[in-house]
Formats: sequence, structure tokens, C-alpha cells
Amino acid sequence: MVYRFRMCFYNLILVFSMIILLPQISVSQTLLTVGLEYNEQGKPIHLVISGKISSPFERYVGISIYPEGITDVLKEGIHSYRTVKPNKEFLEKIPLQQITLGSYEVSLWEKKVPKNLAQDQDNFFVKLWGFHFEGQLSYQYGSIFPMK
Repeated sequence: MVYRFRMCFYNLILVFSMIILLPQISVSQTLLTVGLEYNEQGKPIHLVISGKISSPFERYVGISIYPEGITDVLKEGIHSYRTVKPNKEFLEKIPLQQITLGSYEVSLWEKKVPKNLAQDQDNFFVKLWGFHFEGQLSYQYGSIFPMK
């Protein structure tokens, strides 16, 4: 009798924990698409990032563009970020200026850590922006090249 009660109690706890956890799992679903936009001559003109973040919290898209031939990706790369509002679709077009060959990285981050809370004060991005990101949710990379 006690055994049946314990099993029923444990099953009840399992069911309730699944009910509580399942919405949290679906909250973090992410659809992130990254690609290049070209002009009529086949030259890449924009890095296009779009998606929808199904989350009640702000997220952050970190973008790094590396022109061909650079030797120091931190110092010579072009780094930027965008804040993504909760439960909103977004579309960002990052101008490539004169970059026709190179590569890019795009990461979706969970949170922004201000300088006063950063464990590594010498972090490149802490020095550059006064904060860094933590909790990488998504990562994509690719090449920048002309179509013709």
C-alpha cells in the first residue's frame, strides 16, 4: 500500500514538473536565418539576418565581419550587435561596404553582462563596448563572395 502511494506521488511530481518545464523549453525556440544580399552586378552588399525569438526576454545578435586577408580577427574584424525585442520578428541588413571577399559570424546571445559584473575585465568586447555577452543560443558562419 505504501509502495503504491509513493509511486503515485512520484508520478504526480513527474507530471507537474513536465507541465512546468515544457513551456520553458518552448520559450527558448529560435528561428534565425543568415544570408547575403547581392546587387545586379553580383557583388555582396548586405549581410541579412532575420528571425523570430520566442522568448519573453530581450536577446542579442552579435555580428562579426572579417574582410579577406586580415591577420587579427578581433582588432581588424568589424563587430556590431543588435538587441532583439521579446517575441518579435526582426530583419537586419548589415552593409558590407567595400567587402567582396571575407567571412562572417552571427551569434544569438541570452544576456548582456556589464563591465562591473564581468569576470574578465581584459575581454576584448568588455573593453570595446563596456560589456560582453553570455549564453550562446545560436551560431552561424559563412563566406562572403561575389556571385559572378
